[in-house]
Amino acid sequence: MAFTNNQGKTQSSLADINVTPLVDVVLVLLIIFMVVTPMLTKGYPVPLPNALDPEKKPDNQKDIILSITGDTPPAYYLSIPKDPDSKIPLSIETIEKKLKDVQDGGDAGPMYIKAAKTLDYGTVKKAMLLCEATGFRSVSLVAEAQK
Repeated sequence: MAFTNNQGKTQSSLADINVTPLVDVVLVLLIIFMVVTPMLTKGYPVPLPNALDPEKKPDNQKDIILSITGDTPPAYYLSIPKDPDSKIPLSIETIEKKLKDVQDGGDAGPMYIKAAKTLDYGTVKKAMLLCEATGFRSVSLVAEAQK
């Protein structure tokens, strides 16, 4: 469909699409995802063991994650909701006290252990017994999907 303007020239009714707002929106979304994505992983980052078909856990805001590094001696990190100390290595006694406080407060969510793949069985078993001693009856081990 064409029409004539007041100068006698014929113009098309379809104008060029302005892509500048589209590019702006896409770039803003890209920046948002780049900032948010690293925050999606919970707990202290450790190299996890591989499993053929690890169970996918639902993302819950009440997850409690005990991360154990493969260092010698291993360092323990506890990630509890609304606790700023998740990036500070803690002693076993401090972890035991915090886990008991969570159990007594009734805020206990699912318990997960993220143990480095280089750790021996005894260290992981000791962490599981600690969780059981503080009142957690169900403790899950976190693994990565095998590639």
